[in-house]
Parts: sequence; structure tokens; C-alpha cells
Amino acid sequence: MQNRKALLALGLAVLLAALLALPVHMGNGVNARLPIIGAAEKISEEYCEETLSKAAKAYVLTKVIDKTVSTLQRIEVSITPFGLGMSVAPGEMLAAVNDAIERVSTALFSVMGLMLVEKLLVGMISWVSFKIMLPLAVGLALLYCLSGRRFAWSRSAAVFLANTALICWLFFPVTALVGSYVEQAYLGEIYAEQMHEVDSSAGAINGMDEVETDMPGVVDEDADSGWFSGTMEKLESILNTVKNALHSINIESLQAKAGEILNYADNATDRLFHVFCIFVLTTIVIPLFMFFLLYKTLYLLTKNFMESSPEAKRLVYSAAADVKRIGEGKKEETASKE
Repeated sequence: MQNRKALLALGLAVLLAALLALPVHMGNGVNARLPIIGAAEKISEEYCEETLSKAAKAYVLTKVIDKTVSTLQRIEVSITPFGLGMSVAPGEMLAAVNDAIERVSTALFSVMGLMLVEKLLVGMISWVSFKIMLPLAVGLALLYCLSGRRFAWSRSAAVFLANTALICWLFFPVTALVGSYVEQAYLGEIYAEQMHEVDSSAGAINGMDEVETDMPGVVDEDADSGWFSGTMEKLESILNTVKNALHSINIESLQAKAGEILNYADNATDRLFHVFCIFVLTTIVIPLFMFFLLYKTLYLLTKNFMESSPEAKRLVYSAAADVKRIGEGKKEETASKE
């Protein structure tokens, strides 16, 4: 029995030394040479980079469409021949679509920010798991082996920390594998189709961003003689010129063109919303589901740890009571100062 305990303590001491000497660092790609850790991080990093690239492409297209629609929305056709003014703003039809595109753009930017945070956490979680939590767990297990029942709680604490470290480390690779499978099996073709439609709509809108109106020139041969110094023929000529200028601008064609742009922009907005829903599923819903599983697993581990180690339960409750007393003392001190 003593020999077995001594061998176990020796093995734990060697494992602790190996964990402390393990060249795990923070950062993306810095642990690529490590066989298992590097492979798990590579899965997570590739998934984050691919999703971030897709979200960035959708975001860029959204901003291009938003900029084009905003420019077209400000179009105002004005004619002022001989002081007679008239203005038409067909781009006002695009106001609602422009607001929808801006909301989709903001949502896609949030997805990009979420993926950047996840990519940062991927580079940190391995270091936290293998350089802090697991060595601490092995140290507690070694303490239990050397002290026996004197520190009986250290066994449960070691198991709890080891399980927590492994679950936290596996969270991102498992999430990446599940997300990649869902994308390839169910959402890949849908995403490609939606982005193709968005590209087509963006190209069509960019090809229609110039509204040209041909205005007939007005020739005033007797500008020095004033407007009302001519004959009835000149007055009739002025009226005909104004009439021709008004008829030269086909308001119906401008409205039809604005309506066509509206259809393209509305279609692009719907497609981008579908793309955003795909990102919500793969970057928010699936990670939240995995986080829920992680939370439930940690809860069960904590519950098991408390039930198997009454001494650790008393320590936790005592620490919580101390924190509560400190908080109440600070509140009373702040109230007395006021």
C-alpha cells in the first residue's frame, strides 16, 4: 500500500513538473508545434478565421449597398429655366430600405466583434488550462497523496479543477466542429446562394447610380435688353422653351428607375438578413448551447465536489460569508461618510 502511494505521488510529481515545463503560450498559432494542443487550437482558429472572413465579406457588401443607396437617396432633380423652379426627389423611396441596410450592417459588425473575441479567447484558454488549472489540480492531488486524510478535501478539489480545465479547453474545438458540421451539411449551399444574390443586387445597384437628365439649352440672344423688352414672339419663345424643358424630364421614368433600385436594394437586404441569421445560428446559438452544456457539466461537478467533501463545502460557505461581511462593512462605511 505504501509503495503504491509512493509510486502515485512520484507519478503526480513528474506530471506536475511536465505541466510546468510544457511550452504553452498565449496567442494564436504559438502552440502549433504541440501535438494535441496545437491541433485543437488549429481547429478553433480555422473556424474563427473562416467565419470572420465570411462575415467581413457580407459586411463590406452591406456597406457598399448602404453607401450607394444613401447617395441615390439624396438625388434631387431641379430645373430653373428663367427663374421658374421645380424639383423632384425620387430617392426618397429608398429611405426605409436604407434604414434596414444600416441595421443589418450593425448586426454583422457585432458578429465580427464576437468572432474576434472568440479568436482571442482561443489563444488564452490553453494557457489558462494547462499552466494554471491543471498544475493546481495535480498539486492538490499530490497533497492528498502525501497528507492522507488530513486534507481530504484536496482530492475532490483536484478532480473538480482537472475536469473544469479539460472542459474549458475542449469547449472551443467542440463548438468549432459542431458549427463546421452544421455549416457544411445544412447551411453551406444556402449561404452561397444568398451571397450570390447579394453580389448580383449590389452590381445592379452600382450600375444604376448615375441618373442622367438631358436638359435642352436655353438661348437668350438679347440678354442685354431685359426679359420684358421683347416682342410677343419672344415671350412665346420663352414659354415654349420652359414647356420643352419641363417635358424633357420624364418624371415617370425617374420614379420607375427609383422603384427598380428599391427592388434591388430590398432584395439585397432580405438576402443579407438571411446571411445574418446563418451567422446567428453558427456563432451565437450553437456556442450558447455548448456553453449551457458546459455550465450544466460544471454545475454537476461542483455539486459532486461539495457532496463528496463536506470540509470543502464548509470552506466555500465560510469564504462566501466573509465576502458578504466585507461587502456589508464597506456599505456601512460609505453610508457613515455620507
